Amino acid sequence: MNDPLTFFRKPPALWNCAQSILAAWKDEFGIEDAEIGDFKNYGGGRAPDGVCGALFAANFLLNRKGLASATEHFEKQVGFTTCRKIKGDAHVCCEQCVQTGHDLVRRSLESPMSKENRNLLAMKLKNLKSDVYIPDGIDAEKGLSRTTHLCICAHQDDAEFFAYHGIQECFGHADKWFSAVVVTDGAGSSRADIYANYSDDEMKNVRRLEQRRASVVGEYGAMVQLSYASKDVKDVSNKTVVDDIKTILEIAHPEYLYIHNLADKHDTHVAVAMATLAAVRQLPKNKRPRICYGCEVWRDLDWLNDEDKVMLDVSKRGNLASALNGVFDSQITGGKRYDLAVIGRRLANATFYDAWNSDNVSAITWAMDLSPLMHDDTLSPIAYTTAYIDQFKKDVENRISKFIHP
Repeated sequence: MNDPLTFFRKPPALWNCAQSILAAWKDEFGIEDAEIGDFKNYGGGRAPDGVCGALFAANFLLNRKGLASATEHFEKQVGFTTCRKIKGDAHVCCEQCVQTGHDLVRRSLESPMSKENRNLLAMKLKNLKSDVYIPDGIDAEKGLSRTTHLCICAHQDDAEFFAYHGIQECFGHADKWFSAVVVTDGAGSSRADIYANYSDDEMKNVRRLEQRRASVVGEYGAMVQLSYASKDVKDVSNKTVVDDIKTILEIAHPEYLYIHNLADKHDTHVAVAMATLAAVRQLPKNKRPRICYGCEVWRDLDWLNDEDKVMLDVSKRGNLASALNGVFDSQITGGKRYDLAVIGRRLANATFYDAWNSDNVSAITWAMDLSPLMHDDTLSPIAYTTAYIDQFKKDVENRISKFIHP
């Protein structure tokens, strides 16, 4: 933690009030230089609703940790919250506002009531940007440790789309808890309509809040967003991603694990799945998830031979499934009707599963059984996955060969 006044309007950067707050907390919050640069637009009364830039930046930092807004305390100390009123009516100088905003962040983090700060430290997550949210408000480690069904996925909304089976299985049950881990930060999310001009940082905040809302709707045990950039997840030399996933697995100790399948065509999805596999293989054998499902998102798993498919019946609580999908407004209005496509895929999976008999279930998510990879460290993920492809190839060859005309 640094003194913000050493940055405020000082050369060479000449940062404004908002930028100075971020600069002071750069190390503690993992703030990037690009983020500080973006905050040049929030000084001098240019923050939303004319709010003081120092207050805006302070709330930005507190919100990142899931802590309460500093607005009320700031107004009590300074007199007003808008730049125009502070300067014109209260005659408070900018330096005092910067110092007040900085002090409010510090006090909030040091407060014994700052649960989320204690939780992040207790969990020893290496990425300082990580967001830990417990919908029912209990201690984070306790919230995560009650997990029975855990999803580790790449992006906000992935858990709701491919791991709904775990959500419905736990919903309303005191002895079963679904928790989710989103590894990336949402910066690459599509954007259109009201989100069209959002910066990467603004989009990351939108996606983070959407994911939190979904965890409330689904009554999750814990919602962890590790907030890594996609490029860092795909960098196999970056061990912090694996370390953070391992930390979560050690605390959660789930029986069921839902991840991306290894035949997915999205690089980040496969990178997250492989990082999860690496983390699991660092755990003692008796601490590993008993069952691991590799589920479908970008490339469905209908191509698997029927005997190789794992059927996840997701017919229950269609209203809950629709509510969860609908939370992600930024992506739906961003030009991707995931809310319709995901439900449509589940219905199609059920209908086209059996050509000769009536449907026994109304919605299915297909999964690949990845449990052997979790328990046998000698198994190659490449050989294991391509064996399914070989089985599919053999099935196609055999069927065609039966009907070749002489």
